[in-house]
Amino acid sequence: MKALTDLKIREDSVISKPNKGSGVVIMDKEQYVRFLCEASIDITTRFIPVNLQRPTTKTISSLTRKKQLIREKVHKFLPKTNADLLCPNGSTLAHLYGISKTHKTELCMRLILSASGTYNYLSAKWLDDKLKPLHHHFLH
Repeated sequence: MKALTDLKIREDSVISKPNKGSGVVIMDKEQYVRFLCEASIDITTRFIPVNLQRPTTKTISSLTRKKQLIREKVHKFLPKTNADLLCPNGSTLAHLYGISKTHKTELCMRLILSASGTYNYLSAKWLDDKLKPLHHHFLH
C-alpha cells in the first residue's frame, strides 16, 4: 500500500483498476493518454472537434435568455421539485477516462464518460425514470 501511495503522488504515472477482474494497473501517463486518444478522439465517428473559441458576450446573453425562457415554461407545467431538477443552476464538464482491458492480448482502453453533474444529467435521469416502466411494459 505504501508503494501505491508513493506512486499515486507521482505526476508521470496513472493508477487505475482493470476492466475485468480485480487488481491494480499502473501506467506511464504518456502511454495512458495515447491509448485514451486511440480509443476516443482519434476515431472521428465517435467524437467531432469543437470550436475552442470563447463565446462572445452577445452569444452568452442570448443563451442566458433562452435558458430563462425554458426555465419559465418548465416551472409553469411541472411541480416545483421536478422543475428544479430539470433546470439546474450550475453544472460541471463531463469527464472522459479509460480503464485498461488487461484481458485482451493487445493492451487497449475501455472508455468511461462520467456525466454526473453535467447540465442535463438530472433531466436525463428523471426522463429515464419516467420511460423505464414503458420499456418494461412493451417488452413483456
